[in-house]
Amino acid sequence: MLLVLLITPAYAMPELLPEDIGSNSELMVILNPEDEDIISYSETYLISCFAEPETEVTLYRRLIEDFFVPMTIDNEAITGVVGESGVFAIDVTFEPNSTNEIMFYAEKDGSYQTVFRTIIIAEEEEKPVVKKHRALKIRDFLDSIFN
Repeated sequence: MLLVLLITPAYAMPELLPEDIGSNSELMVILNPEDEDIISYSETYLISCFAEPETEVTLYRRLIEDFFVPMTIDNEAITGVVGESGVFAIDVTFEPNSTNEIMFYAEKDGSYQTVFRTIIIAEEEEKPVVKKHRALKIRDFLDSIFN
């Protein structure tokens, strides 16, 4: 007897490869993080994008290799429909000292777009001590010679 176990994810999961940017590259613009790879010293980070109203935006995080799972807050997927303002924004808390590869997934009227970002949460490093030196002005130098 052969037993087949099917596991169905609780969320709609796009079948995408990391290099897949989607069918509409103008559906959303990432506001934060602006760069593909960023370092933050705060565990709470504002993630945001601008998209056309009525666009559904979902955030995913890389679990392993090419497998992404929905990001959650209190066991609820981070997803929402963009309103008239055109802005989707949410504060997300990451683990300290972590590398977080996330995928923005936007969908509207049968077209979609994906954008990938990496957010590294690092410990705040000690800032180097910079000694302040009094700058010698030319006028002060000349005054000291001729006076």
